Order: sequence, then structure tokens, then C-alpha cells
Amino acid sequence: MARPAMGAAALLLLIILTGCSQQPVGGTASVAAVAAPVALKPEDRLKTFAWNTAWAEVCGFRIDAAKMKSAYLAYEANNGAAPETVTSLASAFDRLRGPIKAVAASKPELCTEQRLERIRASVARYLANDFAPGDAV
Repeated sequence: MARPAMGAAALLLLIILTGCSQQPVGGTASVAAVAAPVALKPEDRLKTFAWNTAWAEVCGFRIDAAKMKSAYLAYEANNGAAPETVTSLASAFDRLRGPIKAVAASKPELCTEQRLERIRASVARYLANDFAPGDAV
């Protein structure tokens, strides 16, 4: 496996495992704690946003990624993210999105009708400046 592909695969694994790490572990959690929704941090929303926009482009959606990125950063700033956090999110978006897009581009057969519908819904939300937590496509 080539180095860029290994790095991208490692990044994807990290993203997947990060999502799994937010689940309660063991039998000591109360039912109320398990049922309560987990508030996502800007970094968590960023991962889903980077993933979804990368897949959107790979699967043929014509999006203005730079414009969407600016709208996303404005969303985070308007929701209380500190300026240094917004700056960090901007560079993290570029670092995440590139490898995701490269791996996705190597698997165009994964642009199924089901994925296209999920992408369409995500892109519509983003175009409406709705960057609230959502599912990865």
C-alpha cells in the first residue's frame, strides 16, 4: 500500500474510532445518561462536514467547497467558537478533506443510490447554512 493511501486509511480509521469513543462503556452508566444526547464539539461536526463534502464531490455533486467551508466556519463562530478555534477548524478541514477525498475517489463504486440520497440531503442542509450534527454519508 502506498504511503498516501496508508495515511488516508489511518485517518479514516481514526475518524471512525473517534465516533465510537463517545459511547458509554460498561454497565455502570445510568439509563438517563445513556439516553441523553451527546453534544458534539466543533471538531466532531468538522469531521462529518469534511467527510460529506469530500464524498459529494467524488460522487459528482457540483459544490463550491470553499464557499461551504466559509459558511461552516461562520456557523461555528456564530455559535460561540473562539477565533483561534475557527482558525484551527479551517486548517483541519483542509487536512481532513484531502485524504478522505483521495480514498473516496479510489472507490467510485461506493456512490450508490442510497449514498447519493444521503449526500443530497446533507448538501441541501449545508446550502441552507444548517451545519448541526448529522450523519456521515
